[in-house]
Amino acid sequence: MTLTRPRGAARRAAHGLAAAILLCLAMPAATAANPGGSTEPAALPDEVFSADELAAGKHIARGDCQAMPDAVWVEHAQGSECLRYFASSNALGAPVAALFFHGDRLQGRTPITSAYRDNSARKLRALAEGLAKVNAVPYVFVARPGTYGSSGRHSERRRLKEYLSLNAAVDAIKARLGVQRVHLGGQSGGAAVVAALLTLGRDDVVCAVASSGPYDAVARADAIALQTGSTRRGCDTTGFCDPYNITDHVDSVVPSAQRRVFLIGDPGDSNTPFKFQQAFATKLRAAGHATLLVEGQGTGPQRHGLTHMANRVLGWCHAGWSDERVAAAVGHNTPALHAPAQAQPEADGP
Repeated sequence: MTLTRPRGAARRAAHGLAAAILLCLAMPAATAANPGGSTEPAALPDEVFSADELAAGKHIARGDCQAMPDAVWVEHAQGSECLRYFASSNALGAPVAALFFHGDRLQGRTPITSAYRDNSARKLRALAEGLAKVNAVPYVFVARPGTYGSSGRHSERRRLKEYLSLNAAVDAIKARLGVQRVHLGGQSGGAAVVAALLTLGRDDVVCAVASSGPYDAVARADAIALQTGSTRRGCDTTGFCDPYNITDHVDSVVPSAQRRVFLIGDPGDSNTPFKFQQAFATKLRAAGHATLLVEGQGTGPQRHGLTHMANRVLGWCHAGWSDERVAAAVGHNTPALHAPAQAQPEADGP
């Protein structure tokens, strides 16, 4: 079965305790005074994140969370979480910054170790700096619940609590960094986050870029079940039967003249079939939301990896490129705005 929550109730839950997320701001980003009296970012400690936590989950007490310089404590109608983020240095005080949500790091409930090689704070901060430079946009890598040091259970992804937590985290990170508006980007399960946050009523999004996204988690899972001979229907591949099925909540997306939506997919993607992305784009357009569906060239044996292109489109949209120019650039696999001779690694995980 799908989530039976009344339409609009999820959005009300997202806003009902909005003030509570400001509790996370007790610990400002770490800074150090220089001899001239101004401040500059202090060196932050490295931390390696265990793949064991992907399946087992992680608990962080509120006080411990507030002692971390790159974490925000959020509270909402379904509970609380401590969520980590890794920002480029130019994100602090930026009028607009890109917040990126990575793909799943579990296959069902088994860790995808090949997609978790970037599992340290140092690597993720370096990734954010590199992507901010090559794509010419302030950049924040946001760790989904149960990954990269965030509390929560990644095994319970695509349920409403994950999306409420990340929606509150966007507000808290904006307040922490002094950002006014945001671009949202994501790959696969992270693309679902981008779409879900739109349905939760965000009105501060300039560019929403989602690649290889499972916007109809139930239909995707049913299709996989049919291929594998399973008789189970109506449940997500996570095993939970109450996912927040994003395509059912398009009527909760707030109209916005400033927002552009880019959905990127590969018609040959065997992980998340392109037909579901086409259907979601059609629903968004029918509801009056400017949406561009673009065919990209996915990486890997499943042709599913499009993290690299989602990041590039964030940069192109930030630079004000037209839809036609973006579509052509995706189709031709155009390099990032300031791509070096040796491309910046972009962790093209699921």
